Amino acid sequence: MKLRINPYIFIYKSIGITWFVFFTVLSIILSYLIIKKRAKHTTISQQRVEDTFFLIILVGFIGARITYVLINLNVYMDSLSYVFKLSHYNLSLGGGVLFGLFTIWFVSKMQNISFQELLKIFTPPFYISMAIGIWTMLFDGVMIGEEYSGIFSFNYLGGNRHLVTLYLTLLFIVSLILELKKIKKISYKFRSLLILIVTILLYYLIKNIFTL
Repeated sequence: MKLRINPYIFIYKSIGITWFVFFTVLSIILSYLIIKKRAKHTTISQQRVEDTFFLIILVGFIGARITYVLINLNVYMDSLSYVFKLSHYNLSLGGGVLFGLFTIWFVSKMQNISFQELLKIFTPPFYISMAIGIWTMLFDGVMIGEEYSGIFSFNYLGGNRHLVTLYLTLLFIVSLILELKKIKKISYKFRSLLILIVTILLYYLIKNIFTL
């Protein structure tokens, strides 16, 4: 199968909408609707859940940027002004998740709410958002798979390659299923946190193995 790589989903004259903007807006809307629905099945007020949701987005974004800068500090040492030049290319998913977890923990302590209960509300929309949003990296030509001619190969950027975004989408879908499915044999208190940590580790492992 041959894929066309184009960062724009829609262009009309001088107006263009990128896949990143489209997927980001879609993910936020879907996540908001999901957390509202899930909040109804908890003891936490819906308003508090909504406030926490927007706080996680803000702190997670800042954390993703800070972590990326710290990891690539040598790039920014000569010109600190580049720290404020933001794009979705220079954010760290791991950093965003770490700061998001800290936000959930902080809110749980300040509001005397169960950390696990809050986490169970927010992890499903996170997995759904990632399963959707990861395709931005393909259409932007950033996440390029190693050359591969097997049965699951896709033709793009001049050759048959691993479709890494598909692998990662499947990873997030599996994590979502594990999070939502009640497994009697697994009643571990920190099950949601464990699933999230393993998912992020596998995310980086898959990227390192199958991308250029």
